[in-house]
Amino acid sequence: MAQGNENVRELGVVFSQSDNYGVTYRFGNEHALWRISAVTLTMKNSSVEHAIYGTTTDYSDLRASIGREYRKPIGSHVAFRYGADASLAYGRQNLHLYQHMENLDYSVSGELNTYSPSINLILGLNYQINRFVIGAELQPIFGYRYTSFDTKMDNGATSKSDANYWYYNFDHSPVVFSAVYQF
Repeated sequence: MAQGNENVRELGVVFSQSDNYGVTYRFGNEHALWRISAVTLTMKNSSVEHAIYGTTTDYSDLRASIGREYRKPIGSHVAFRYGADASLAYGRQNLHLYQHMENLDYSVSGELNTYSPSINLILGLNYQINRFVIGAELQPIFGYRYTSFDTKMDNGATSKSDANYWYYNFDHSPVVFSAVYQF
């Protein structure tokens, strides 16, 4: 770990679970850094096919955040980190459902859009090897979510619904890992 109040810049990747990846940039000194997660992207798709019905789903999520991180050394190579991020997320899900039966064929398509500003707390550890820093953090979250859902039936009928609510979550992303390079 660096000694004193040296300027620090870090660039690296963040990830959680097996399908959520992003890029992070941090700058400041070794005790307090600003952090920007430029992109966190999740993409999923699924399809279920049966003899008389089926579904397809495509989902993508984009998140950007900015925050402040503080570090307290707890060993020669280990530091406790804490702080908070403000983030904005956008998610989009496309759904298609269909059923084929003797006298009844129909399909429904829908698009779900979600906008979510939030505040994430940061509680984690860093392990530093030379100029590489490996980290793990928990991010309890408090936020607001607005969701709109547009549907279209195969007969041309459409509908729109929306919902909004406040939420908090301690298991949004169980652990967020990071691997960064200091320069």
